Amino acid sequence: MAEGVGPVTGRVNARIFSPRILFWLGFFVLLQFFWFGVTEGWTADERVSDLTVKTAPQGEILVSASLLQPMQGKAANDIQHGIPKDLFYYVLLMKRQPAWFDEELLAKTIKYTIQYDVLKKQYRVHVRHETDAANSIVENFQEMVDLISKIDNVKIADVKMLKPKETYYVRVKAQMKANRLPFYLRYILFFVPVLELDTPWADSAPFYADTGK
Repeated sequence: MAEGVGPVTGRVNARIFSPRILFWLGFFVLLQFFWFGVTEGWTADERVSDLTVKTAPQGEILVSASLLQPMQGKAANDIQHGIPKDLFYYVLLMKRQPAWFDEELLAKTIKYTIQYDVLKKQYRVHVRHETDAANSIVENFQEMVDLISKIDNVKIADVKMLKPKETYYVRVKAQMKANRLPFYLRYILFFVPVLELDTPWADSAPFYADTGK
């Protein structure tokens, strides 16, 4: 009897850890994770609004926008427990092309890194835009939210690089990427960009090279 136990046990273990079983196990864990992320981390109100484009006297095209509801649910809870968050604003300069896909001319990224110092009870906000960087320290949650929920007069291009009579517009979206994952998901999701916030693209009103509006 004892001699027959080994082969049977070996076959059962092989079936438990077969590639097909592991695939479906990973699939259901992945599905559960993204369902949890969507239902707990995102809200329908997370979107870019108040997108404006203007031309400065120096001939710079400047972009401003606001982000509604940037800190909700899990993201707000993580921040309060000292887990840092990275919030990205993506700004695109687009050229209208009738009867064809619009052309992306330039892309800029503004990155906010937010971390709560649980000992000093302060929020540290680091802002990076290309080669420029700045640090701010605020005392309460709402101040921090007000600080990260907008981009203000970000230079996207010089008006002289645009062609007269062509139509342009600016697109903006925001994303917040998870800094940490549960241990059991780190190896399954190492190739997947896990997002805690992902707004739709917001488009500005069209403008032209001569006026910027």
